[in-house]
Amino acid sequence: MKSLKSNNAEKMNAIWDSFKSNLGNEAVPLNKQWLDKYLGDLFSVGKFYFYTVDFSTFPDLQCPYVDPSALEYYGVAPDAFSFNLVLSSVHPGDMPFCQACEEVIMNFFQKLDKGELLHYKSSYTLRMKHKRDLIVTFNIRR
Repeated sequence: MKSLKSNNAEKMNAIWDSFKSNLGNEAVPLNKQWLDKYLGDLFSVGKFYFYTVDFSTFPDLQCPYVDPSALEYYGVAPDAFSFNLVLSSVHPGDMPFCQACEEVIMNFFQKLDKGELLHYKSSYTLRMKHKRDLIVTFNIRR
């Protein structure tokens, strides 16, 4: 799994690296009422988990917040969770599709003013490996 882990991370990091100047290093102030509505709209009915990714820590991409359900899904302790772990779980057959989706999303986001980024959501579906080695379908949203 280590070679898959680094290979997937390298592929995704190459895409994000080409757009990181658009992401910036500044925090965008959030309106709590708007954030509550955004988070409510983001999640669908059924089991889910979420985490935040700090793109300023590129290329390591640390996750300052990890939902307890994500830790349960991956079967790891909080200090063992990383975005590279998530990427290593992507089914190898879906990685080219995942890369293409991220590139389209990042190209779209690059055309927006930084203040507009949070007014858009993106979504795509792919297969991921569960801690019990099951392959499950995930809908990725942000």
